[in-house]
Amino acid sequence: MNDHAATIDDSAIFPSANGSPCPRLLIVEDDADMRELHARVLNLEGYQVETACDGAAGLERLAVEEFDLVVTDRAMPNLDGVSMVLALRSAGSQVPIVMVSGSLALAPLPPQVACEFSAMLPKPARTAEILSAITHALRRIPRPECRQARSTRPLPPIVRIVLMQAARHRMRGQIPPVKFKAQVDRLAREELEPRGLSVLVRELRCGSTRFIIKTTATGQVRDMIEIGPDGGPSEEIGAEG
Repeated sequence: MNDHAATIDDSAIFPSANGSPCPRLLIVEDDADMRELHARVLNLEGYQVETACDGAAGLERLAVEEFDLVVTDRAMPNLDGVSMVLALRSAGSQVPIVMVSGSLALAPLPPQVACEFSAMLPKPARTAEILSAITHALRRIPRPECRQARSTRPLPPIVRIVLMQAARHRMRGQIPPVKFKAQVDRLAREELEPRGLSVLVRELRCGSTRFIIKTTATGQVRDMIEIGPDGGPSEEIGAEG
């Protein structure tokens, strides 16, 4: 009897995006120590790993490189993990996403947003949990409820930029509410309506401003942007109310 366990070539199960022997992963995390720890552990497990310090940097990497999976934090400067993922989905990307966050219990994601993630783990997550989530995500196809019909035209990055800047200027008193509304209406008229989309603005009790971009015909949430009362990205994206 052979005492050696049979080995499985993972590259045969889930080949990488660029045809290399092992999958390429992108780690998006603003904590430098945590980012490097994840990268080191995953490298030892045989993955090719690249890193980004926040959601904006992650989008820049994903725009020019192919990755098989993304591991992301939720609350980060410049652009949070949820906004990054929704921007990717709006552009048509179906790359698997694993979120590791400390705020999931206190501020759970609404179902229409949570379904965009292959797995969501509480922080701090054990290495074994992260590795298991990655393995399953690479083997899994997107869930049916997340593959609803979307506009074939990508949502331009200018939409997110204009909405975020307008909200920050209004919160800091740099523009009056009337001008803020005019900027949002103009953006909706020029960029969203031709794509069959609309935007809903919600002022939340916590002082944040939330923009919900929907497909006009179906009411499906296409994207969600939330700006905190300090003018920065908010880490609390929950059910509307």
